[in-house]
Amino acid sequence: MVVAHGSPQQQMKLVVVGYALTSKKTKSFLQPKLVGLARNKGILFVAIDQSKPLSDQGPFDIVLHKLSGSKWSRILEDYRQTHPHVAVLDPPDAIQQVYNRQYMLEEVADLNLSDSYGKVGVPRQLVIEKDPSSISDAVDKAGLSLPLVAKPLVAKSHELSLAYDMVSLQKLEPPLVLQEFINHGGVLFKVFIVGEAVKVVRRFSLPDVSKLELSNNAGVFHFPRVSCVAASAEEADLDPSVGELPPRPLLERLAKELRRRLGLRLFNLDIIREHGTKDRYYVIDINYFPEMKGFSASSFARRIFKSNSQSPKENRENTGSYDAINVILNHDFSEELHLWRTNCCNAFVVPAGSGNYKGTAEDVGCSYAVVTNRTECWQGLEQDITSRISAGCDYTVSACVGVSGTFHGSTDVLATLRLVYQNANTDYLFISKKSVMGEGWHMLEGSFSLSTMPDQVVFYLEGPSPGSDLLIKSVIITSPGCTDYESSRPTSSCTDDEKIIVNANFDYSLNSWSGRGCKVVCLDCMADANINPTSGKYFASATERKQSWNGIQQDITGRVKRKLAYEMTAIVRLYGHNANSADVRGTLWVQAADNREQYIGIAKVQATDKDWVQLQGKFLLNDSPSKAVIFLEGPPPGTDILLNSLVVNHVVKPLPPPPPVVENAVFGVNIITNTHLNNGTNGWFPLGNCRMSVQTGSPHIIPPMARDSLGSRENLSGRYIAVTNRTETWMGPAQVITDKVKLYLTYQVSAWVKVRHASGPQNVSVALGVDDQWVNGGQVEVSDDQWHEIGGSFRIEKQAAKVMVYVQGPAAGVDLMVAGLHIFPVDRHARFNHLKRQTDKLSFQRYDLQIRKRDVILKFSGSDTVHLLGTSVRVRQQQNSFPFGSCICRTNMDNEDFNDFFVKNFNWAVFGNELKWYSTEAQRGKFNYRDADELLDFCTRHNIQVRGHCIFWEVESTVQEWIRSLNNNDLMAALQNRLSGLLTRYRGKFKHYDVNNEMMHGSYYQERLGKDIWANMFKKAHQLDPSAILFVNDYHVEDGCDTRSSPEKYIEHILDLQDQGAPVGGIGIQGHIDCPVGPIVCSALDKLSILGLPIWFTEVDVSSNNEHVRADDLEVMLRESFAHPAVEGVVLWGFWELFMSRENAHLVNAEGELNEAGKRYLALKQEWLSHAHGHIDDQGQFRFRGFHGSYEVDFVTASKKITKTFVVDKGDDALVISIDI
Repeated sequence: MVVAHGSPQQQMKLVVVGYALTSKKTKSFLQPKLVGLARNKGILFVAIDQSKPLSDQGPFDIVLHKLSGSKWSRILEDYRQTHPHVAVLDPPDAIQQVYNRQYMLEEVADLNLSDSYGKVGVPRQLVIEKDPSSISDAVDKAGLSLPLVAKPLVAKSHELSLAYDMVSLQKLEPPLVLQEFINHGGVLFKVFIVGEAVKVVRRFSLPDVSKLELSNNAGVFHFPRVSCVAASAEEADLDPSVGELPPRPLLERLAKELRRRLGLRLFNLDIIREHGTKDRYYVIDINYFPEMKGFSASSFARRIFKSNSQSPKENRENTGSYDAINVILNHDFSEELHLWRTNCCNAFVVPAGSGNYKGTAEDVGCSYAVVTNRTECWQGLEQDITSRISAGCDYTVSACVGVSGTFHGSTDVLATLRLVYQNANTDYLFISKKSVMGEGWHMLEGSFSLSTMPDQVVFYLEGPSPGSDLLIKSVIITSPGCTDYESSRPTSSCTDDEKIIVNANFDYSLNSWSGRGCKVVCLDCMADANINPTSGKYFASATERKQSWNGIQQDITGRVKRKLAYEMTAIVRLYGHNANSADVRGTLWVQAADNREQYIGIAKVQATDKDWVQLQGKFLLNDSPSKAVIFLEGPPPGTDILLNSLVVNHVVKPLPPPPPVVENAVFGVNIITNTHLNNGTNGWFPLGNCRMSVQTGSPHIIPPMARDSLGSRENLSGRYIAVTNRTETWMGPAQVITDKVKLYLTYQVSAWVKVRHASGPQNVSVALGVDDQWVNGGQVEVSDDQWHEIGGSFRIEKQAAKVMVYVQGPAAGVDLMVAGLHIFPVDRHARFNHLKRQTDKLSFQRYDLQIRKRDVILKFSGSDTVHLLGTSVRVRQQQNSFPFGSCICRTNMDNEDFNDFFVKNFNWAVFGNELKWYSTEAQRGKFNYRDADELLDFCTRHNIQVRGHCIFWEVESTVQEWIRSLNNNDLMAALQNRLSGLLTRYRGKFKHYDVNNEMMHGSYYQERLGKDIWANMFKKAHQLDPSAILFVNDYHVEDGCDTRSSPEKYIEHILDLQDQGAPVGGIGIQGHIDCPVGPIVCSALDKLSILGLPIWFTEVDVSSNNEHVRADDLEVMLRESFAHPAVEGVVLWGFWELFMSRENAHLVNAEGELNEAGKRYLALKQEWLSHAHGHIDDQGQFRFRGFHGSYEVDFVTASKKITKTFVVDKGDDALVISIDI
């Protein structure tokens, strides 16, 4: 309901809240201050008259209640059914479950929450319903330990008892719940949950019970409540191990999960921390709608009745007991350098108790960081704090620092903020400095406040003289009034109460549903009652289907909003003759205001006529459509689609998973038993009815790719397994490695293989059977009697009952030989450090040229140069010129958040489908260049270079039906028209073209038009647009898992094209890779680089359900590319969730939140920017070494501050930049 008052210009929208509370609750809750503040916020409280029908009152927007009784529950449930738009806080059935202590904590126990912040469980408990004399036996049988807390079974009282002995238990009166008492330091944490907000306060609780006290006491002690000793423990001087609040991320995750599971929005949790542990928590009670401590009146009103007029500042209200939250994470380096990054130098952590470092004054008894190899004053240690601070708040900084090394007099340690603004300059905010004389620890203290919020805020410590080591013991940044780290990002206007799908369960027959090109009927059963709804009473059948796109549909125009992620869930089944199984797809058809149409594939599932299955998927609209229809399609004509229910909900954002914890990971250790065959075939078994024997004569050295990972190790034994009598391709030597494989570790695979008695080339592969899934561990083609290296990688992200590795592949009758099989987890972070050093070297030992950096001399000249000696100079790189690009699509351009991220973080683009032939000419003679033109215009306006992908695609399944129907003469004419039409239209506008995509995996045009057609495509394209570099482009080149596109095969393919006169100008490696391992990728690049052509990764994506692992995968690909001299560009195949061809590959979540992979990408881009500051020397020069790209230099003369820009391009000699002042 909307109530208006005042003049039209001053009308206020009021949310009407009907409340039904006990007199006691009304008095404690509806205090005048709350009512007044709520009224000012647009919230009107109206008492519900329980003597009148609820439907006759109001109308209400919200019903707030805390009444009990079945009669009230029925009234409220009936009201909810007839008034679905009214929010009821909370549903009676949801409340009821927390009133019964037998079931209250089940959801917490089932949740089994455990992450890097801690573990949350429940005490062991036992329900006693009747006979008190049976309590002792029941306790003994359940294995509960004394003392025990006894609580009434019905949670409408805070009374409890503490029983010390078995005999006294019989004095208790059932029904009750017995819980094991857990020592918790006498402090309890009350966590109050109001909507999405979480507050926590301390309360004194029952004191710990020692073993001595337990043995010397007997009886039952009664307490009115567990937090009875005092009203508050907020001001108490507590031991930090007892009084420290639980980690906020842990509480927020727990609250979010319980909101979802319990269906409640107003409740509190009583939580204790097991004494003597840092991270073991127990929920001991749940209370519905208690007195909400820690929430001010205005906060409570705003949180639970979200006003649309909220400002970000209002959302950042005082968080009570969280006032002392440190903005800096891992502030004391107890987690090594986790979340910290070096600024063009090196760092390590000295563990607690390891003694002093290079003569520092004392052994501090705790961990501290050492920042070393510093060659510039500004080099130090930094942490991104963007998401944990707010504009308008005052922050204090306190850092314990030291300096080690040789310096004269004193040297300064500085605390600084780097403020990055989108499409603007980067600013630096000086916080404070500390002059350090001699060695020892010093406190650096200061404060800061931001008037506006930058796009990125990085805190860093810098300053000591070059050559000195910076020591950091701890860093604390706090703000008493601004520690509620809630995002100022607008929240979704869609609520759980909105019905996107009307009549989702067909309770109202086919109301709101219709057939899409077919007939739809509503049924309660069919097939002689053998098909019944799995839920509800009815289901629908889309029948008399004549096309695959026919199905059942609903118009949802106006009920879905742009830039919000939605999830569709449908229960489907098939019916009809020959309808054993087929794909059912959920699709959204949208029409824009300009009549542009789009079909969005939401989900696909293989359905059958035997059982109901779930069809589930997500979608997001970049623009507000004028029309939106959701429908089911897919099975062949004549097959009926049955639909039991279909719902669409706004996706609740899950909490990001923590980094996987891998215990006892030993990198580089082979998990294969008896690799050297010292014990015959012990540990091995033949897969299938083949024979194995051990023979000698294999290589003694570890294969090269494994050697790059393992370093120098002992040689191999020279023994190998010979497998004979093979009657199937899958037969070979095998081992079960189930207990040796750890989840989320990336494993490298390596071996020598050979074949005998082969009549032609043979494929050999290392395969893994992971339960019923086949996993590729590497492939190689063997065509001679020589030993060949096989290498690959894999990772398992879901616990398997059985993991078996085996070597297989050659044809039946061919003997297979395997030597030195190694499978070992790789230390990717160690490789990262190696690549950092390699990237920064002046020259590579393998390549005598400078790669990514160049020496620069800034030479100052002009009338004022005589006064420049010693003038301070600060150089900041604005952009690295190395090409980092992404795939974009026309529909993405309607989302300004997508555009902003793309323009800010990429300098190259490639179109997803808009330039492909099946998009520009889906039907013969009907051309559509509109989408490509608009994308190209967007890129041109933002100075983004573009790759043309692709002119042709050689894989037959991608070729339009009308092309496949042409005879060879017409096909040749169509190809010529495609070339001339595309390249004439866009002459000079695309820097690259992928001429004929995936020739290693397809041969459609070559089979139709002859071997010369591939080279002729290149020749004609070059003739039409000589400025474009023409690329080959293919996949699985870099990962060792596809013999069709191995580096050797790719080289042969390119040389063959060149021999036919094809002007191949670049090598495209797509980069759709699983579990990348650096040495394998680098080996492929090394091999391809002998051609002397530029190499580009053109379609990179990596996938993992854990975004921290995904970030590592991405870092492997980016670092290997950036460190290799032959690689001249990297293009990602997208970055935004729901707009990528691969699941779990995105860098940005659907609604614009950067995930760990995205953060890693930005961190790498930041690492690959050069900054320098110093002074102009006596020759009027300032020298530095920096990455190629655009720069800005600031310096101050006696009369003015001057800013100049310049560009550092590629070159072997030092670049001299003349700056006239």
